[in-house]
Amino acid sequence: MKQVKGSYIQVLSETKHKNEHIPRGYNMENLREEALNAISKLPESADIDDIMYRLYVIDKIKKGQAAVQDGKTISVARLKEEIKSW
Repeated sequence: MKQVKGSYIQVLSETKHKNEHIPRGYNMENLREEALNAISKLPESADIDDIMYRLYVIDKIKKGQAAVQDGKTISVARLKEEIKSW
């Protein structure tokens, strides 16, 4: 464990509390509502794997949309070059 000056409370308050895993424009309340909405649309026979997969797909779509908005994309030509190197 890292030695630090001050109390545990001080260390916690100095810790970055960024929710980098949350797509831009969302907060925990939005995500909770979206998750509940997605789950409610699943059939009654859905199991935990179905729920987790649905939430995973939604997360990946949101992150992809945020990446596009941030300009974190590559051209088709660049992608083809990368694939050739596989």
